[in-house]
Amino acid sequence: MKNFKFIKMQTFNIKTTHNLFNIKTTHNLFNIKTTHNLLKINGTLNRYYSSNIILKKKFTDENFNQYLAGIIDGNGLLLLSKKGYGSLEITMDSRDERCLAYLKTKLSSGTIKAKAGYKSVRYRIVQQTVMFDLINRINGLIRYPQKIKQLKILCEHFGISYIPYSNIDINSAYFSGLFDVNGTITCFIQNNKHNSISKPQLYLSVFSKNKEDLNIWVKLFNGNIYIDHTNKYLSYKWTIKNKQDIIYFLQYTKNNPLRTLKQSRILLIPQYYRLYELHAFKLGNEVLYKKFKLWFKNFSSYGYSRDANIKLEASEVK
Repeated sequence: MKNFKFIKMQTFNIKTTHNLFNIKTTHNLFNIKTTHNLLKINGTLNRYYSSNIILKKKFTDENFNQYLAGIIDGNGLLLLSKKGYGSLEITMDSRDERCLAYLKTKLSSGTIKAKAGYKSVRYRIVQQTVMFDLINRINGLIRYPQKIKQLKILCEHFGISYIPYSNIDINSAYFSGLFDVNGTITCFIQNNKHNSISKPQLYLSVFSKNKEDLNIWVKLFNGNIYIDHTNKYLSYKWTIKNKQDIIYFLQYTKNNPLRTLKQSRILLIPQYYRLYELHAFKLGNEVLYKKFKLWFKNFSSYGYSRDANIKLEASEVK
């Protein structure tokens, strides 16, 4: 991860609908199209290429098992009832129901229901033959201590030998699953006294109650671990804000795509750096400044109701 190979790539012009982003420059790296003011990026991130990432042609069944393990480690429950029935429960924000639908399709079982009184949906599997298959899928891939305890109980119940997790590398889809449930993509902006947008800062973070759970992110993706002061209980977050580290993570998601609303923000990041390089966040060029504000509105629209920063960010763009 830490040794990058920088290679020259053919540049692309920015194409838009209604000329919303008609930026004239000879250094465009991404082919960007917009529809109804929402950016859709079709391009390459190979400017920052690391030989640690192996480009894959398709998302295999093994990759899905890794992704599923990441989802369960982050926000899943492996349960065994008093009557001896194993089950799986995964709860997500209602705006990420499509991710749960994806899991249901891949596993060919389960139900998805909205939780009364909450802006969330729950995916639940109770069919025992499917649970037997699921345990075999994730056995050897679960890494969080509390989920390992749950897995061991179900392994014993189904007569399956528990397999401890082994070393993991950058090509595992486990990280995209974990990021989908415990990750955030945030752009902090504050107005200064002259009523112009100050220099923005992009952050990618993953949260956990256990600091040790985040060490693997530092090892493979760089960054640092901090105490999460936004939580009333002691918890930690892994964070990257360096451009090269973020581009590296974007390269990773090309192989192992996110399945939640966060993917929409991921796709907006290349345009952020393009506008950032043009200093579009400054008032010196009114045309570029308006384009940056439009980008920020699009970025903020892909937020969650529980994210307190979204209201703050959106209020700064008039």
